[in-house]
Amino acid sequence: MSTLPDMTGAVSMIHLNGSDYRIRPLRLSDFAEFERWVEDEPLRRAARNLQTVPSDMRGELLQAAQKEISQERHLGNRNPGQIADILLHRQQRVASCMMSVEGTIQILWLSLRAEQPDLTAEDIADKVGLDTLPYIHEKLDEMNGFSNPSPARATRKGPSRPKKGR
Repeated sequence: MSTLPDMTGAVSMIHLNGSDYRIRPLRLSDFAEFERWVEDEPLRRAARNLQTVPSDMRGELLQAAQKEISQERHLGNRNPGQIADILLHRQQRVASCMMSVEGTIQILWLSLRAEQPDLTAEDIADKVGLDTLPYIHEKLDEMNGFSNPSPARATRKGPSRPKKGR
């Protein structure tokens, strides 16, 4: 059976650090933005480390991060098996990042920002503690059907075909 937010895309409430916020299911564009956020992680990592690297090596650090991103995005002259491996790896990275602390904050912010446009991801990070992560995951799961999708969304198969011989 579908939940009400699953069926209607309705706004619900989430309680964070003493305050209530309106949360809504993610749109496809939100998921696409999250995927780009995951892809850009090497650049964020490089930016965090720029100050610890000697100035003459900073360009190399940024180039290495950009190369890492480009290799994953560019499918170019690869065979179908290589493309499938790259896409599977990308999907696994996105799923893994969704469960990380930073990824959870990003997903939560994407779910909150339409209803509270002044909130930033940094604001959300200040309101999340390790003790609240299970509650947040549960709320995101409930809103988006991550762990218990509706039967209509669980499988997107075409019409069933009769078996041969029957």
